[in-house]
Amino acid sequence: MGECNRTVKALLCASLVVTLVGIILMLVAYMKGSEGIEVDWQATGVRETAFSVDADYHPTCGMAIYVKEVEECAEVVKGIEVDTPGSNWGAVVSLCGSDGGIVTEEYGTLSEVAHVTVSSDGQTVVPGKYTVRSSAADFWAIDWCSEIDEYVGGILAAAGYFYSAVVLFIISCVLCCVSCCCSAQSPSKPQAPAGGGMVIGQPVEGQVAMGRPVAATGPCS
Repeated sequence: MGECNRTVKALLCASLVVTLVGIILMLVAYMKGSEGIEVDWQATGVRETAFSVDADYHPTCGMAIYVKEVEECAEVVKGIEVDTPGSNWGAVVSLCGSDGGIVTEEYGTLSEVAHVTVSSDGQTVVPGKYTVRSSAADFWAIDWCSEIDEYVGGILAAAGYFYSAVVLFIISCVLCCVSCCCSAQSPSKPQAPAGGGMVIGQPVEGQVAMGRPVAATGPCS
């Protein structure tokens, strides 16, 4: 069996350290992925909120409005007003009858009832501050474009940490294999005979060789 020398010990220690780093990266990947899929609400259970956009904001983006399940969706949408920069163009788009909805642990089931647009023609963003009010029900608001950016960023970050951890696990396995090969090739120490020193010459009758009596030898023995 091979000897566990310094090289083997160093390789095993390096393999252990690399494995621990890989486990840490796996945990970070899980946390980043969880952050990416978590909903970041712009407003929760309010009657009024405001948000601002700049010229680089995508014209098809905006604010999605959610309320708790209600029977009269049209009445809720009718009670939503938006103060837009410049002239009002009717920035509220009704989504009654759509299947959009979110099930949350904290707020229960929320239904999407309206969308606040940031473009009067669907092609050009009107930058500035938008104020949303609701006279019929409390509402929740999400900027879905920002949510998509955070989701994609979180998933990409998690994937990067995950594949880095996989590479480290492979390196750890290689180090373990190399340490086993080094251990197998290490020379063994010579072992002394099990009974004491070697007896040189022919034992004489009555003498003791290697701790045991030796009978006299002769042509008749």
